[in-house]
Amino acid sequence: MPATILGTKLYVPQTPPNAVLRPHLSAQLDEALRLNRRLVLLSAPPGFGKTVLLSQWIAALRSRAPAPGQAGSDARARAAWLSLDAGDSDPARFLAYVVAALQQVDPCLGAGVSATLAAPAPPPGEVLLADLLNDMATVLPSGAGTGRYVLVLDDYHAIASQRVHGAVTFLLEHLPPGWHLVVSTRVDPPLPLGRLRARGQLAQLSAVDLRFSADEAAAFLNRAMGLDLAPGDVLALQSRTEGWIAGLQLAALSMQGRAPVERGAFVAAFTGSNRYVLDYLAEEVLQRQPAAVQEFLMRTSVVERLSAELCDALREPESGHRGDSREVLERLESANLFILPLDDQRCWYRYHHLFADLLRHRLRVTHAEWIPALHRRASRWYAEHDMGEDAVRHALLAEDWAGAAGLISACASTLLKEGQVLKLLDWMASLPEAIVAANPMLSLARAWAAAVAEQFDLADQALAHAERASRGAPAVAVEALCVRTYIARARGDSPGAIELGRQAMEVLPSEDAERRGIVALALATAYWRTGDFERAADAFDETRRLAEQTGNALAWTSSVAMLARIGAARGDLREAARMLQDALGTRDGYYAARQNGVLYLELAALYYEWNDLAKARELAGLGLQQSQRTGSGEIETWCRRLHGRIRAAAGDPAGAYEALDLALQAARRHRQPQVVQDRVVAEYVRTALGAGDLPAAVEWAGRIVHDVGSAHHHPEINLEPARLALARGDRAAARLELERRWPIAVDRGLRYAQIEIRVLQALASDDEDAARACLLEALEWAAPAGYVRVFLDEGAALIPWLRRSAGHGALRDYAGRLLAAHASEGAEVRRPGPQSAQPLVEPLTERELEVLHLIAAGLSNHEIAARLVIAMGTIKAHTASLYRKLDVDSRTRAVARARALGLLENGSPTD
Repeated sequence: MPATILGTKLYVPQTPPNAVLRPHLSAQLDEALRLNRRLVLLSAPPGFGKTVLLSQWIAALRSRAPAPGQAGSDARARAAWLSLDAGDSDPARFLAYVVAALQQVDPCLGAGVSATLAAPAPPPGEVLLADLLNDMATVLPSGAGTGRYVLVLDDYHAIASQRVHGAVTFLLEHLPPGWHLVVSTRVDPPLPLGRLRARGQLAQLSAVDLRFSADEAAAFLNRAMGLDLAPGDVLALQSRTEGWIAGLQLAALSMQGRAPVERGAFVAAFTGSNRYVLDYLAEEVLQRQPAAVQEFLMRTSVVERLSAELCDALREPESGHRGDSREVLERLESANLFILPLDDQRCWYRYHHLFADLLRHRLRVTHAEWIPALHRRASRWYAEHDMGEDAVRHALLAEDWAGAAGLISACASTLLKEGQVLKLLDWMASLPEAIVAANPMLSLARAWAAAVAEQFDLADQALAHAERASRGAPAVAVEALCVRTYIARARGDSPGAIELGRQAMEVLPSEDAERRGIVALALATAYWRTGDFERAADAFDETRRLAEQTGNALAWTSSVAMLARIGAARGDLREAARMLQDALGTRDGYYAARQNGVLYLELAALYYEWNDLAKARELAGLGLQQSQRTGSGEIETWCRRLHGRIRAAAGDPAGAYEALDLALQAARRHRQPQVVQDRVVAEYVRTALGAGDLPAAVEWAGRIVHDVGSAHHHPEINLEPARLALARGDRAAARLELERRWPIAVDRGLRYAQIEIRVLQALASDDEDAARACLLEALEWAAPAGYVRVFLDEGAALIPWLRRSAGHGALRDYAGRLLAAHASEGAEVRRPGPQSAQPLVEPLTERELEVLHLIAAGLSNHEIAARLVIAMGTIKAHTASLYRKLDVDSRTRAVARARALGLLENGSPTD
């Protein structure tokens, strides 16, 4: 987010005192709101009065009182205004200003977006807009007659970024009811105008609509400008300018001071197209100004916005102006000399765009030698007033390479934290390469920006420049280590990331929490990828601690997700679910939008294991949506892979293959490491085996490059060779494969893998007692966490062994539930039917059923409250209602009664 939001861009421009009222156009704008048009587009060449019309209309909307008895009617509207310029083509800056504009309407709008714009990674526009749209939806209650909100984007033609156009398109596609976007532009913008028009969501005013009629031209020329022209002269000017308001204004300025007879001659000679008329009249206006005023206009034309102090800084000291720029600006405004006030206090102004273009052209033609010095003065003034971006821009325009390099170095850290890496890279690309290469701090900033932007070759080159220019300075060497750790992790080089990360942690000061947090996250991810889960858990925990200390939401959420995954791999599914649900409930903004994809994925895997396929599908779908919005290829791949497993479990192998095809495409499209692609291929093997297609399974197994597993919670233990051996009937080979992998699961403390191996060993055993012992051990480990799919996914061959185990003491109920779940295989495990089908006089509500299932799973009231994100008092109320309806007085009797009534006959996904 820009360090300074320029408030003048958020003001509705004041209506000029000589402006002509245009009630028929205001009525068309009112009608667009009444008909719920999402986009109101004013598209016309410059000088057709778009901004003036909108400022008049907004003023009328704000002052319009509701009719008696109709408080808050649609007639009343609240409006936000944003005047755009070329700098707003940067997506982060554009979104920051949109939020700032909306906060002029409601200070609460986009508060979370404002905070996340300052994050240390570039936030995607659609993600932030989604959060902002959710906020916008909350300011209007549902129903008719509740008022309307308008966001005006003036001078939209200044935007040259397709990413910004995409963000505006997303905004238009998802605007909440009661919201309208009004766009003023010189040319039709690259937005989906045809689609909006076909849907009845577009209202448009063009040059034909905006041009002055003869009556309006007369009102302007004679009453506003005081020319007292004859009706014939007014009609002639109106016809020859085709109602072009700027042309009429320029003509009026040119005629002021002429005798009445000269005005008639001027009108008679007035011909030509708008372009030539503009050139001619602008020359006429400028030539009539005193030489000192002409010089003032040209010198100050190099900046977009004018203040008295800035103008003083731009004018030559030897010109003898003695700080009179404020008086000059006021005289220019009074003379209607194409200058517009930008705030109520008349502190900031801008020239009419066409007039500014003319002034800059004249400056280049007549005094080109002034231009570099003017840009240097502007840069110095902006730097002194903490307006870094403008300071850099003018230093670059002045080709003041040393000054620009110093300014970029000063703000590089801020830009990196704000995620504006592309802007930083663009600035450095504008500098001579030798300047950047000779400056170690600039080169380090370029290395970080390039690494985050995944331009790894450029990052490597920048690091080499930094180290060479610093001549081995320790501070540069440490920073370079951090960057190289980040790059190694991003490239999938886990051993390299571990080696570099360890070196970095040894030399980083203990108080440098920010860099230590970055390195700790890279180390933790690398440890996980190499299967060193003990060190991974320690490193993720350290990352979480440092992230809390520095406010790094990305690192915090990533760490929580991975700690939950490690916990699940160790068999503590319930604690993993609690961690994930807590994280989903406590984080918002950009990082929630990005990282919720990870959280949803991890939670979906847990619900899959609990055999709640519907919930797993829902959560995986949410994760997929987030990944598509943020461009996270890894999350998209894992979500699609899990979709494949869910479809296979639901008896839809064709759908499973389709999902896996998409997963593999995503992995390749995003250039994911080969190990990621291999895990998707391993999932094909499982799917083919589940469908009884051994040849296809063998073919897919032959494509796996690394020895990986497809199971979500222990990706480094590959059990597919054992399954293939079982499918071939080669139990001895299966036993060898499983025995080889058992020590890995034990050494790493992976309970999930241990259960899965024991289940497969039961199927591979030639000894009935040994098989039963393996299965009973697996059931004993699995029962507390409520594992289901680890048994069901092995198919019908396991059923006889489960039946034998169903008579074994304490495991009887658990094995029975697994058998019941298998009996309903091919469809998702069903929750209890509609309330009307419940065998109770007063049926349980859906929330009470949810609480009942969690009670049956052995959760305490505190744990249930945390799981459902509700207060303890609410849980107690639900429990009391359950006891009353079931006619019991304890949790144990409630569960027993519910089972007797069939309310828990298939078990809970958390049982």
